[in-house]
Amino acid sequence: MYFDNCKMSSYPIFNKQSKWEQVLGYLLALFLILNNQTVFQNSISFNYHIYEITLLLIIVTTLYQIEKYGIYENKFKSLLNLSFIYYVYLSIISIASVGVDQLVSFWARYASLPFVFFYFSSNASYIVKIELFRKVVNVMVVISCISLFFWIFGSTFKMITPTGVALFEWGTVNEVSSYFNIYFETQYVDWLGIDFFWRNTAIFVEGPMMSLTLIIAITLIYYFDDIWHIATWKKFILAFAIITSFSVTGYFILWGFVVLKLYRSKKFRAIMIVMLIPLSLYAIQVMMDMKQSTGSYSLREDDYYVGFITWLQNPIFGWGFNNWEALQANMKGRANDGFSNSIFSVLTQGGILMGLMYFIPILIGITSKEFKRFVVCIVYAILFISIIFQTAYVNFFLFCLMIPYFIPSPQKIKG
Repeated sequence: MYFDNCKMSSYPIFNKQSKWEQVLGYLLALFLILNNQTVFQNSISFNYHIYEITLLLIIVTTLYQIEKYGIYENKFKSLLNLSFIYYVYLSIISIASVGVDQLVSFWARYASLPFVFFYFSSNASYIVKIELFRKVVNVMVVISCISLFFWIFGSTFKMITPTGVALFEWGTVNEVSSYFNIYFETQYVDWLGIDFFWRNTAIFVEGPMMSLTLIIAITLIYYFDDIWHIATWKKFILAFAIITSFSVTGYFILWGFVVLKLYRSKKFRAIMIVMLIPLSLYAIQVMMDMKQSTGSYSLREDDYYVGFITWLQNPIFGWGFNNWEALQANMKGRANDGFSNSIFSVLTQGGILMGLMYFIPILIGITSKEFKRFVVCIVYAILFISIIFQTAYVNFFLFCLMIPYFIPSPQKIKG
């Protein structure tokens, strides 16, 4: 049944998924991760069609969810109206900021957001709706275990040798060592004078992208763990993988979650406040020193300056989707080796008009008067400012996590 005119008297918590749903959910979780700047997505030796498969899985999973669980008619109509407004908004961006040759790419990247809205608006139980997030965590645990094995015994101690090479484009064309095509050596550690130690980048193009996806998993655990009760060993694996990625942004956010965890312990709260304030300040200083000692720090710092200057030259509509020429023109005295943050990638390409798509969910979440959702929004904002991933489909699912209408607080559901 598609529609149900009855009003919800309560929000059911438990509902068992079929095997088909489990398989479909894990496939979507896997491809949301593969879509987040992995070697497979950026491969130039073989087209894995990651974007196309991920988009197809989003559509199929949403339609299956609506078909099986139905959707309240009034909610369906509201979402149709919201979708219409959103597509008008995309059309305005298309006219103002998208070249004819980029129209298909633009709509393929952004037209799927209403499907994600519908996904989280069906009559399925709360547990079923957030199960996809738990699957993302589980897939990242598996990826972390595999990567830690090869990082320790291959990259670090050389007990295992690479089995091949992989070619991918990330700023420039990169040829990297591959271990059975499930782990890649893509980047050295480049801070504190260390340049002979491999980062654990797993299947991702660089350490920050590995750290980004791990931080997303850690954030999901933080928000839903009152319901999930994720095993401690899984949390440890994810945290250890972040540490081995040698991403200062990852360290900073991980430390923040440790502080929040200790602060929630009433038994040690007073002691922790006294100890953690100076420790946190010291840790931040150390991490900033580490970040400033990296070979990429000056480039990233320059990216903010170049991005800001380029955006100011056309602040409302930007210079065009996937148009990097304006940025490159302002990168004086520097080779074109890519760009490093999402915020100015969005603002320089689509201006404030396109930026609203990302800023509105953050503002809604921050003003929701819910502390955990506030933390999620702050983490997302930090990632958005520091790492480039604005066209990844996982953004749309994080938008829904930041908006209470689509995903209510777990505490409210339990309470």
